[in-house]
Amino acid sequence: MPKPNHQTLETALRGYYAPTSNGQACIDRDVLIEMLQKLPALNAQPHNDSIAAQLNQHHPGLNLSIVDQSIIMFIDDGLSKVLKQVDMEFRVEAMLRNLAPFVAIEALSNNVNHLRQPLEVYKLLDAVMQYCAGWSEDLGVLGETYIERAEAALLPLVRGKITPCEALNQLKSDLKSEHRRQFKLEQQLITAQSVRLTQDGAKRAAAELMNQHMAGKSLALFIIFMLQGAWFELIKKIHSEYGTDSPEWKRIDTLTSDIIRALQPNLQPGTQDQLFSNLPNQVNDFIICLSFDTNFVKPCVSDLEAEFEAIAEGNPSVPCEFDPIDTTLLSGVDGEIEESLLAEVIATEPGPWFLYDDKREADEKIARIKLIINREDSARMVFTNQNRRKVMTMTYMEFASRISSGTIRSLSPDLCLSEFMTKHLGFVVGTVKAQKARELKEKESAERKQISKQFLNRQQARISDEMQQLKQRAALKKKRAELLRQKARNKLDAANEAVDHLRTEAWVKLPLMEGTQTPCKLVAVVSSADKYIFANRAGIKVAEYTASQLSQMIVTENSEILDTGAEFEQALASVVTGLRENRTKSFDQLTGVAGN
Repeated sequence: MPKPNHQTLETALRGYYAPTSNGQACIDRDVLIEMLQKLPALNAQPHNDSIAAQLNQHHPGLNLSIVDQSIIMFIDDGLSKVLKQVDMEFRVEAMLRNLAPFVAIEALSNNVNHLRQPLEVYKLLDAVMQYCAGWSEDLGVLGETYIERAEAALLPLVRGKITPCEALNQLKSDLKSEHRRQFKLEQQLITAQSVRLTQDGAKRAAAELMNQHMAGKSLALFIIFMLQGAWFELIKKIHSEYGTDSPEWKRIDTLTSDIIRALQPNLQPGTQDQLFSNLPNQVNDFIICLSFDTNFVKPCVSDLEAEFEAIAEGNPSVPCEFDPIDTTLLSGVDGEIEESLLAEVIATEPGPWFLYDDKREADEKIARIKLIINREDSARMVFTNQNRRKVMTMTYMEFASRISSGTIRSLSPDLCLSEFMTKHLGFVVGTVKAQKARELKEKESAERKQISKQFLNRQQARISDEMQQLKQRAALKKKRAELLRQKARNKLDAANEAVDHLRTEAWVKLPLMEGTQTPCKLVAVVSSADKYIFANRAGIKVAEYTASQLSQMIVTENSEILDTGAEFEQALASVVTGLRENRTKSFDQLTGVAGN
């Protein structure tokens, strides 16, 4: 099917957006383009106004042609739909809204069909959304540095000094070091969390194997301690080193079953004797061949031999009741998950950003989280934030439940901007064509006019309603940004107070090497020079910071006070406690909001 030409598209836009004319003379398109070029530079403060609203603000009483109005309304409508999906922070939306006039300039300088092309300004908008998806107001100095660099890269374009293509290259260049730092921290986080998840998976698998074989069995107390102690640790280690598909895993499964079976009363004498004579040697032969240190298991063999001798002498140990190993917290799919949703969760690749917004909490309880690990073997997902510092772990059940309830939703756009605008343009054309087809079905001219009038009225009402919703959403975003900024200020105030209470001999974790924190001792405070001097455990000077630098490192979790060097007063204790990571509060983990 051939693509509609620009005249057809303009007709469709006029029919869909139903712009109005007051009958006065319209400004020339070249004049409008000049106004749009200067428009971003007139917006000194962050805003999320549409192009039409910006024109009305800075050029009140401006009268545009029907075609020019419809083009601008289409661009505003398309960008608003994208922003509703990706849901950027207020300050990020301001950058995107300031780029929207450049899209309008492309359409007005060429024609509407030009909006189907992979424009450089589209690529720039895509990059801003990609790079700033995880940014929020409460990320401290690291977050502020990041957003300021992004804004600075776009400033020459806003002032009309460079092209969108040059602005995109500048943005990539200015954020390159930040992205490199974030990548390094993220990889370190993935490594550390992968080890922990591997341990959790091994613990769950070992517990399930052990519970399966011990269920309903009669066992002596010291045998229970042995099985749920050293033997359990051996099973975990085999899982971590070899996995569940290995011969080693199958062998430990068989040995565990044989050990427990051999200790059961009323077993046929021949069978029990055969097990007694072979099991200790089988266990010894098995553990010798393993690739890790197994000295901790050797006492288990002695315990078995001692019990075997007692049973042979007719004096077995008295059995007792026992509880299975608790796997409640180890299971990641503890509950019913719809099969299609579970498959979707399992297939979710690391990398996308999500919005965490629990509607049961206050409006400011919102965070942006990035998925960095999805482990099917442990049914767990690990998330980080923009600073690559805080971590949130969810089971598949928790993630699926929050996705279903809307507490978590994706921030990744379905399409790049050029594809979205092309699709949206097609939707507009299709809607108008369908409306015209309905009108043509009517034989009478009056009836056709009535159907057309009803459609236009509905469109105008819809556009008016969407504009009202946009204003409400903008007000909410602005309020939320102010609340997050206030919380960030409160946290900085708490950090300043904590630093003020530091005394010599205090111990503080410092980022001597990127990605790691090293405990260091405060050896001197030079008040006149605003210097805090630190030494390592060997007494060698390793760093010096100003009070402000220390406070910012605490806020961004690059540093942590371990001991103030003075007796904790009640007020200071609450400040330090509030700044430390609280792993029981998932939202506080994400936003760094603590003690508020």
